[in-house]
Amino acid sequence: KEAERMAELEASRPTVIDIQPHLEDSTRLIEYHRSASAGTGVFILGSEGVEQIPIPNTPENRKVDYAIKVSGSSMEPDYFDGDIVLVSQKVELNHGDVGIFIVNNDAYIKEYGETELISRNPDADNIIISEYDNIVCMGKVVGKYEV
Repeated sequence: KEAERMAELEASRPTVIDIQPHLEDSTRLIEYHRSASAGTGVFILGSEGVEQIPIPNTPENRKVDYAIKVSGSSMEPDYFDGDIVLVSQKVELNHGDVGIFIVNNDAYIKEYGETELISRNPDADNIIISEYDNIVCMGKVVGKYEV
């Protein structure tokens, strides 16, 4: 009986339970945050769940640290409501670049100006930065996530 059981076990295929999504060598996972406002601001600190999404594992995308969804129309025509942008914290942000900014605990996607954060939609207001504002740059927008 023991020999029969051993033969049966050797002939059966093991069950594989894949806990982590299987990625091909050509992709990698990055964090995906629910939204940054292209308008009036979205509270971001500790208020959202974080998922992971796959992106192509290219030299350009190796600089990408996370993705975040655009909420609002103030960055149109470059970034539309619902777009998912790719953000790098490894790339230097210069005036004229688009970044993700936390201003007084609200997250924005805006163009970095000398004294303000600029909306690219002419119908939207810019954010004037005062000396009393708490502002942190969370990275430079380096691309869009293409599904």
